[in-house]
Amino acid sequence: FYPLKIYCNYFEKYLHYSSSNDAVKNAYIYNMLGLLYNSMDLFDKSVENYNNAIHLLKKYSLENEEIFSTVCLNIGSLYQRVEKFEEAKNTFLEILKNKNSIAQDILATVCSKLGQICLKCFDYQHAEQYFNESFKIRTMLFPEPNEYIAYSYRDFGQLYLCKGEYMQAINNFNSLKDKKYISYIPLGASTKNIFFNNLGPKIPIKLELDGNVMSS
Repeated sequence: FYPLKIYCNYFEKYLHYSSSNDAVKNAYIYNMLGLLYNSMDLFDKSVENYNNAIHLLKKYSLENEEIFSTVCLNIGSLYQRVEKFEEAKNTFLEILKNKNSIAQDILATVCSKLGQICLKCFDYQHAEQYFNESFKIRTMLFPEPNEYIAYSYRDFGQLYLCKGEYMQAINNFNSLKDKKYISYIPLGASTKNIFFNNLGPKIPIKLELDGNVMSS
């Protein structure tokens, strides 16, 4: 981590000694510090710097700036990674307050992440709504096959798997296989596993069964 610490020291000294009143520029630096500390798995220091950026931008009513949604996405993703789902959800919803002024690719990612959180909390209805919104934006932005659309197929596959709609889950995971994104299929969610563990002899259907369990 030594090279990362050097960068952190540089940025922190800049913020300490700089007389710059450029809130946006300083917010970018706080965001960079948040990313660096996150890379070193220093959760508290990462959150501290992300929050410094957010508070600075709010102080000057700069929530419509692109950096605001970027910082919120970063800190929300960090909360999600450490399973602080309520904090993550509130942070992502903060971004949606300015949904008309943020980049569409960020909006699609935020909706996907909100859907994932709802899925963790067994709120399948809202999970599906967020996944649909994310998928709609991604299909408008990107041609298939594309890794971001592949993320959406994975989201839908996990949703239907949790709801017990196993054929729908299989169809979405098979879309990943057909589009060469088979590595995006979650651990244990191969067609073969879903079929034999959940469907088995319940339905008279022929499937092309893949034999591998792929990890995401």
